[in-house]
Amino acid sequence: MMSRAVKGKVLMAVVIAVLALFFIFVSPVRGLASEAGTRAGKAETETVYVTYVVEPGDTLWDIAEDNLCSKFSDTQSYIKEVMRANHIENSNIHTGQLIIIPQDAATLNAQVSN
Repeated sequence: MMSRAVKGKVLMAVVIAVLALFFIFVSPVRGLASEAGTRAGKAETETVYVTYVVEPGDTLWDIAEDNLCSKFSDTQSYIKEVMRANHIENSNIHTGQLIIIPQDAATLNAQVSN
């Protein structure tokens, strides 16, 4: 049985790890999205990564079809990138899971401004 002091230290370590992951994955993504929005006149559409919370019934295929961007030639290549970016080894995702997905910067900027 763990003492209260040990439980507290374990809890603190978990909180620090979650915050570190947030700043590693989410903060740079938001910075990329805003930076991409300030660059005008680029012929090629930039791809940025945004966070997505998996909803009940979601599959990687559904997410890919709803968010497919110009960088990827087909749904399967988009799914492979989502799996690579999130270190997912099979196509199993779970409700509430936080993943990052690629989107066209122009699409993201249009969604934010509406």
